[in-house]
Amino acid sequence: MASTGNTAASAAAYAAKAGLECVVVLPKGGVARGKLGQAMLHGARIAEVPGTFDDALEYVLETVLGSGRVENVNYYPLNSINPWRLEGQKTTAYEIVEEIGVPDYVFVPVGNGGNIYAIWKGLGS
Repeated sequence: MASTGNTAASAAAYAAKAGLECVVVLPKGGVARGKLGQAMLHGARIAEVPGTFDDALEYVLETVLGSGRVENVNYYPLNSINPWRLEGQKTTAYEIVEEIGVPDYVFVPVGNGGNIYAIWKGLGS
């Protein structure tokens, strides 16, 4: 994935727990050391590209989606590139309400905020 830190740290932790490799593409010099350290602590492989987050995302999309393979390993681009992603993730809210009713609180790991936004949308629907 491309990241400026938060998504990288979260994805690296979940990938480590699942025994998956996590590759993070970052804008060189554009990530706080603490966030970078969290991703590294969980074993993420770090690649830096010159430029901004957009340049890192372009690299990921060209490398992963362009060929579908990186170093003979299949990868899934974690970034939010599907325009319907948030609509699909609203189902998380529907499932929560179906199981326990409308909750007072929802705690969700946040990288870019998409998950919590989708749940908020789902609870308001």
